[in-house]
Amino acid sequence: MNLSFDIEDLLELSGTFKKLDGTAQYPSTVQLLVQRPDGTVVDLSGSVVQDPAVTGRMIATVTADQAGRWWHRWKSTGTPEGAEEQQFYVRRRRVPNP
Repeated sequence: MNLSFDIEDLLELSGTFKKLDGTAQYPSTVQLLVQRPDGTVVDLSGSVVQDPAVTGRMIATVTADQAGRWWHRWKSTGTPEGAEEQQFYVRRRRVPNP
């Protein structure tokens, strides 16, 4: 999995949720928080959708508008319940915009 991206890339963030027995299931509610390199946190929960191709997989998109290390955190409540954090890196632009 590529964890380095460029400024202005449109990224798809995903989280897959499973019950304790390992069965994939869409959660009752999902929260997705994204922390930009400057420390601002954006709540993307309202833009999360179910992936119709993969049971239990939730997806959302974010535009990489800052260089540096980004974090995102998925949290679900109800069944299944869980949380996960991941990071990715956005490279600084080397070629300036005209």
